[in-house]
Amino acid sequence: MRLFADEHLARSIILALQSDGHDVVAIADVAAGASDAANIDRAVSDRRGLLTFDSDYGDLIFHGGRAAPVSIIYVRMDPRDVGAIASRLVAVLRLVPAEGRMIVVEGERVRTRAFPDVRNT
Repeated sequence: MRLFADEHLARSIILALQSDGHDVVAIADVAAGASDAANIDRAVSDRRGLLTFDSDYGDLIFHGGRAAPVSIIYVRMDPRDVGAIASRLVAVLRLVPAEGRMIVVEGERVRTRAFPDVRNT
């Protein structure tokens, strides 16, 4: 999967996903300090999903009417537990279809929600 990793994700999580075959670009490396809206726009234009600890991305899409990226993987786990997050994300991305939806990862619990059909105008 092609992903943008939000600025707050540890480099070791990105490396674990890359080792599992995912094409992950750290937002910190290409657009440090960019707004959430700008990150969504970039993900849409680059056909990447967003990997984040930030619920604001979902709010912008579900309540703000923004065009959605390929997917959003919203992690609701302790950000300091990078090993558990990395292994859980690898497992989830192997098993859960991500395209066209928001995936919320809360430890062993995973929820998905399809994006609304909004066109970027």
